[in-house]
Amino acid sequence: MTGGWIQLDGVEQILPYDGWEFEQLRRELLDCLYQNGYELVVPPLADFVECLLGGTNDDLDVLTVKTPDYVSGKMFGIRADMTPQVARLAALHLPVQEQPVRLCYFGSSLLARVPSIGGSRELLQFGAELFGSSSLESDCEIIRLMIESLRIAGVDSLSVSLGHVGIIESLIEQFGYKKSSLENALLDALKRKSKPELDALAGREGLRAEAIEIFSNLIELNGGIDILDEAENRLKSVGNNVPQLLSEFERVVRRVAEENNGVSLHVDFAQVGGYQYHTGVIFSAYGPGYG
Repeated sequence: MTGGWIQLDGVEQILPYDGWEFEQLRRELLDCLYQNGYELVVPPLADFVECLLGGTNDDLDVLTVKTPDYVSGKMFGIRADMTPQVARLAALHLPVQEQPVRLCYFGSSLLARVPSIGGSRELLQFGAELFGSSSLESDCEIIRLMIESLRIAGVDSLSVSLGHVGIIESLIEQFGYKKSSLENALLDALKRKSKPELDALAGREGLRAEAIEIFSNLIELNGGIDILDEAENRLKSVGNNVPQLLSEFERVVRRVAEENNGVSLHVDFAQVGGYQYHTGVIFSAYGPGYG
């Protein structure tokens, strides 16, 4: 090949010997969700920025490729995550009386920057969302489908990490930090599991000693299923609806453990991924060579 053609950093192409293998995997994944009652939706690749972000989401904002729309004069972007789009689609276009709503999606997303050295900025995103139900069964269904999908993709020796953003949000509201500068600072400290950052917030932002103790407990509360007993001891006296949320979370974790043999479960009370658009149980999966 002649010329100075250079491929953009962080993107890749599927060559002929991989193309059909990829397509077969796509079909098997979507077939799995179809058989479980999920409907396929295809959100637009580009949209106005406010539609792509799904509310205030600074992390997603910096990852979104943006450009002016010379017709409307507004900014539009290329999606960096399909999840807010699907949530918006369900809220605006699907009747409330038909809930719960089961939707799935498969498509490309583009990041404005490479998230890590050697990482990819063009992502093929596959997912399922269950709207209109906050039951234990719904949480367990989605987690089961995630595990089943990863096994279809050939990811073995799975480890699943579970958290509950509702507990974190309830504590932030209880201390009066919701929609303040302290909210984002607390989330950053929890994300990094940094107790020194919490201590620093006492002098810089006026974080109360009681709050430092509670949020430090969240950082320490991570481990196997046995950590649930310790969490109950440390959080049982906390007001608001935290004890109820903790009880619901414990039931989900124990049900997932019963229904998914061979999967290692990790409980992380400081897990904040998806805080901007989730209200309950959150989860992530890890496998050898995958994060």
